[in-house]
Amino acid sequence: LPKILIDSPSIRMIIFNGMKARTTFDEYLKESKGVQYITVISSSSAATKPFDEKVIQWRKYLTDRKEVKNG
Repeated sequence: LPKILIDSPSIRMIIFNGMKARTTFDEYLKESKGVQYITVISSSSAATKPFDEKVIQWRKYLTDRKEVKNG
């Protein structure tokens, strides 16, 4: 991933599909400057949030190309 970010400077945001994805990333990699890291509600059916709430959060980050605050 670090090489991909160096070779592709247009990547400005990485979205993690749930906390497990984020914690796994944190175990093995470091954040790169200039890239925004966001953790959203897991799309897994095991996640306890209602589907509609997941869609709202995912859509927020996938449709807005500006920098957004995590949360």
